[in-house]
Amino acid sequence: MILGRETSAIIRELRRISGLSQEVLAARAGTSQGTLSSIERGRRGVSLTTLVHLAQVVGRQLRVEIEPLDADVFAALGDERAVARSLATVGRDLHALFGIDLGLAPPQEYRVEGAAALALLGAPLQVPTIAIALADTRASLRWLTQRSDRPAMVRIYRDDPAVDPWQPALPVPPYEGQHDATDDAYRSTWDWLDEATHGRQFWVRTAIGGAQVRLAPADTVARHVEVATVEHGTFRVEPLDSLLRSAPALARYARTIGAVT
Repeated sequence: MILGRETSAIIRELRRISGLSQEVLAARAGTSQGTLSSIERGRRGVSLTTLVHLAQVVGRQLRVEIEPLDADVFAALGDERAVARSLATVGRDLHALFGIDLGLAPPQEYRVEGAAALALLGAPLQVPTIAIALADTRASLRWLTQRSDRPAMVRIYRDDPAVDPWQPALPVPPYEGQHDATDDAYRSTWDWLDEATHGRQFWVRTAIGGAQVRLAPADTVARHVEVATVEHGTFRVEPLDSLLRSAPALARYARTIGAVT
């Protein structure tokens, strides 16, 4: 966060992580609830000393970093052609990954994350890696292991096949969820995937696309925004507040997009 622009957001975040009401935090900090409310609403400024004190009251400390102004990021976001190219690239790659041209359906519960999510939200990033989170459900395992009742076109790799093209693909055992919905079938496939990938993110390749994939709790994946593209349809995307926490290297883009939208 930028201190001069987002002190109110910092204080709201301090209250969120502490679980304290405005009244309780104000009392502990030696100020009034009305003053704290005005600060959180951006109607009143706050000194760095006060900000440090509020953080200490809830058992936190502030770390200040110095970095270049965001003028370059604002300039990049203003390049409409670059933004459109980035959006089209990610939309095309997701369209291919999900096999939409082949009449296949995307996963039921997913969200696009990281750099690809930022590109869909308006950051002109060049050829970002496609990363998706799949809800840890039977439907996701079905999507990973089969297409239209055929054995999987998907190949799974522990590491990026573009970096290590000689690694063997992991042979995914089919999970016929609609025909065998028992817990044993689900657990068997899930255990295989966890052991094969060491519980980490893994790489998925189809005949027409690829992505870095992770299994995530369903409530995490449910936190998404929908972004419509002109040519490739609508995709579920990780929201900006989550991107700010999960992608520190891209935080300048994420917070700047948040400031202009």
